[in-house]
Amino acid sequence: MSGRLKKIFIIVLVVILATTGIYFLCFRENGITGNEWLMDQEERMNDVSAFCDEMDEVFTLYIGGYMSRDDFVNEEIILRQQFAILKAKYEQKDAETKIKTGTHSWSSKKGEEVLSDLFKHIEDFISVEYADMDKQSILANYLVLQETIERDVAGYIVLRSWITEYNESRRGK
Repeated sequence: MSGRLKKIFIIVLVVILATTGIYFLCFRENGITGNEWLMDQEERMNDVSAFCDEMDEVFTLYIGGYMSRDDFVNEEIILRQQFAILKAKYEQKDAETKIKTGTHSWSSKKGEEVLSDLFKHIEDFISVEYADMDKQSILANYLVLQETIERDVAGYIVLRSWITEYNESRRGK
């Protein structure tokens, strides 16, 4: 009888292990944490920075009188197209990225909001037809945008820093 009990015990053990394995393979949520998502946004910020540099060059040249109105109109169109491509790239990337449910920290959720706001502020700014405005009004609007972008980027940097410090403190324990 002892051999028979051994076989039953082994079968029960195998069934339990198989069930546990299947559960973790099928039902475990795949993806990354909110903190990992925010720490992975360097490429996005580099792309936004490159776009803002391009936009800054266009507006500086026009406001400074080094670009004709016709060239400025063309550059506005190009900026809108470039931003639409940039935005679509990150909407696609966000749709493909799975953040595990319940893994956002306050910092990562706030960082997600900051990045969303940053894109919204730029989109709102470039959606305006500036070629029909006087240069003083364009400059005033552009200075407000620059201040807003600086605030958003500073918020992003602080939030990333907090997450980095948190991760380093957990490694030290």
